[in-house]
Amino acid sequence: VRGNVVRVQTSIEPVTVQAPIAVKKMEGPVPEGFSYYFIFKITPQEGAPSVTGSGGSVSVNVTSAGEIEASGYNKTGFGSAKFTYPGTYEYLIQEVIPDICAPYISYDASVYKWTVNVSAVAGDDGIDKLVATSTLTKIKDSEGNDITPVTCEKPVFVNKYKTVEITGEKTWEDADNQDGVRPDSITVNLLADGEKVESVEISADTEWKYSFTNLPEYT
Repeated sequence: VRGNVVRVQTSIEPVTVQAPIAVKKMEGPVPEGFSYYFIFKITPQEGAPSVTGSGGSVSVNVTSAGEIEASGYNKTGFGSAKFTYPGTYEYLIQEVIPDICAPYISYDASVYKWTVNVSAVAGDDGIDKLVATSTLTKIKDSEGNDITPVTCEKPVFVNKYKTVEITGEKTWEDADNQDGVRPDSITVNLLADGEKVESVEISADTEWKYSFTNLPEYT
């Protein structure tokens, strides 16, 4: 009460909270010219308002190994949610795994839970206002299995470019080098479409065995 004026609060100003930005991490020997779009979605759970700014999904184009944020055209990822009442609100964030998967990529079935706690507090002017805090936890691993929730700074989804290993052994048909002409070492070349991509030197010290590892299964 100020003089003869009584201030009556009829509503509380909504509070807006920015949703986490999903991060794509690509691992493996990504070949030159690789380009693939990954899609992520955020799903409000019961009673939670929708996230505006992305329609609930965002994509990222990956062309090389490393990390990249799915920030979208507006650089804010999924966007934000507006809360008008106190309460606890939950969202699930996950990668959209297509019905027909690319054979050369492993997908990430991790699930993250974004929890927003909204409460009303009295301001210095006597007017209540809403304040919000949020936490992000990982609740499913990359295989989609339930795990003990782990607090995270950002939802990271890891995909791997599938690899193969090629191994072999040089055999000699020289009666155990009876003529003494066997070389001390030889070089084994790995060809792809007729072009040399890797080489390895082998000898008696390596038991004349060779291996080429971390090779892209598809090029």
